[in-house]
Amino acid sequence: MDLHVSHERQRYILRNAYIPEHIFGLMMAISGGDLGMIGDFIFYVKDNWLIFIGYPFSGMTNKKDLFLITDYIDKLIHLYDPDYIWAIAPEIPGELKKIADEFQSDYYYTLSIDEFNPARRLLREVEKTHNTLTVTAGREFTTKHKALRDEFIKSKALHPLVESLYKSMERYLEKSDTAFVLNALSSENKLCAFYCLDAGADNFLAYIMGCHSRVYYVPHASDLLFVEMVRIAKEMGKSTVNLGLGVNEGLKRFKMKWGGRPTIPYEFIELKRRGFTHNLLKKLEYIL
Repeated sequence: MDLHVSHERQRYILRNAYIPEHIFGLMMAISGGDLGMIGDFIFYVKDNWLIFIGYPFSGMTNKKDLFLITDYIDKLIHLYDPDYIWAIAPEIPGELKKIADEFQSDYYYTLSIDEFNPARRLLREVEKTHNTLTVTAGREFTTKHKALRDEFIKSKALHPLVESLYKSMERYLEKSDTAFVLNALSSENKLCAFYCLDAGADNFLAYIMGCHSRVYYVPHASDLLFVEMVRIAKEMGKSTVNLGLGVNEGLKRFKMKWGGRPTIPYEFIELKRRGFTHNLLKKLEYIL
């Protein structure tokens, strides 16, 4: 079983990617894991953990893919013997949900560049904000970014995996060739908001995370960055922006007011093995 990802396979992945987790430069930089490929699926592995990305590059077309997810996870458990397994997919097989320690569901929100036609009222607000803030782009995660990131984390009740994503931004920007930050700066050079984006996939620009300051708060700073993000995506020749998950009602409303729509189903499970049998399928058969 050849799990190695050759240069040719890497090009195939980025050419057909449609979720941020398909951008292996992003995932490897954040997690520190190694990339592998089994069938039409990719995964990341290191030490005692495994992340399985259950989104095949040819698209999720039938129930056979659900069986493959279970089968491939079982094979990878045999091979790597992880203590922790995280898996995402448009639909997690029911037998895996039954033994999961944690389950979440959501949608990826996407925005079609060609259909971006925001209300004139929103654009007027952005134009006003543009008179007071300057937008810059770069790859450096400065002490200002760290302070704003830490301020944001303290103000939110984030899932541990999401918090670890925010805390990994320095390493991510150092290691990734396709990641960059958009900054909204005041006339006093205060950082009011920033977005972290990734252009690694051929067809979409990925929104990874964003923060706005309560200390140096400027109304519509995030809106200004959103419009600039779309402009950059269009300039890059991307067809869509993947806005990430809905997460909460406030974020959903923000993404939808700018035209984002819930288009790609998302389910997540965490499995803590705690010494359960290496043969996952046998365990499942026992449960069923």
